[in-house]
Amino acid sequence: MKLAICSDIFEFQSNRLLNLAWSDRYPGTGWVGMLNDKIKDLGWEMASGDIALSHVNCGYWDAKDVWVIQELNATHGRALISLGARPFVLTGFESPLYAYEFYDDLSIIAPKFANRILFGGAFSLFDGTAGSNIQLFFPNFDEQNLPPLVPWIDRKQLVMVAANKYWKEPFRLPVFSNPRSYLGWLRHVWRKAVSRNRRIAISAQLHDKRLEAIEYFGLRGVLTVFGGGWQDQSRLPTRWKSRLSKLLTSLDIARCEDKVAVMSNYRFALCFENIAYPGYVTEKIIDCFVAGVIPIYLGAPDIESLIPRDAFVDAREFIDLVNLEAYLSVFDDEKAIAMINAGRAFLSSECGNQYSNQGFARFVWKQVEKDCSK
Repeated sequence: MKLAICSDIFEFQSNRLLNLAWSDRYPGTGWVGMLNDKIKDLGWEMASGDIALSHVNCGYWDAKDVWVIQELNATHGRALISLGARPFVLTGFESPLYAYEFYDDLSIIAPKFANRILFGGAFSLFDGTAGSNIQLFFPNFDEQNLPPLVPWIDRKQLVMVAANKYWKEPFRLPVFSNPRSYLGWLRHVWRKAVSRNRRIAISAQLHDKRLEAIEYFGLRGVLTVFGGGWQDQSRLPTRWKSRLSKLLTSLDIARCEDKVAVMSNYRFALCFENIAYPGYVTEKIIDCFVAGVIPIYLGAPDIESLIPRDAFVDAREFIDLVNLEAYLSVFDDEKAIAMINAGRAFLSSECGNQYSNQGFARFVWKQVEKDCSK
């Protein structure tokens, strides 16, 4: 058997993700190297989609022996399937706020695959009567390497680790090298304008909520922010640039090389997803549990069906940030340690382990075994 891991992200091609050290650098990919080690023990082979396609085209691999694990609507995955490879697993690690074309086309893409591992809200967009629909548990930690907890008394109050990323990009007319590039750009603009899933996603975006929290807690001097891109305020819309310009300069926001190590020195972390979408729980809250910091969560409307309620502070329960701040200010040590322990216990549970790289690799492997037995 041959497994092809297909993604349109350049850093995930040329068999890079098969290397554990490389795959561990990117959220949601550490499981690939672990799965590769597993299948090598059985004498099977794995390759990134571009390498697998090259093997098929040159006759080194037979397309009928290839099982495709495809992220979104990856180009190499489509090409392999057209040559006779098996559509095995479809994954979607991105939200409809950015991957709206994928969500718009799910009714065509998804039914081909034997297994669809997606955020829960996506399952209503296609006919899933054949094959398996599986809630995506975003894998992003090493179950064998949880760091020790920093004493509560030694911690600062509040942190947010987030890049300067706003849903609406500033309009810039690109420079075109040929007419095909221009037509491709026009197609992209048109798809963005007519996308129903993008319109729905914009109505549920949480970027403004995140900026409101930075403004409120930053002006009170209790928030430390880490993340890339904040020096380039052109990424923000005009109204937020005028409101946050001085504050962002005073916060002296630095990049974060080790998210878990940074967050472990704080009591609370503002943990806001990009969008409120069913089942859309990313690495953000899991990183908090690994670091032993209490997450203040805003995101998936069904979060309590995926994460234990006693392990996080639900931002929806407070009418405004003033009330949230008051709640945090009287958070006693006993309650805090109990919540931190609940998060750590979840990571060790059967459900929480699915968010680990090892757990996700084991899950995909079970799907392989199950389908082979058929």
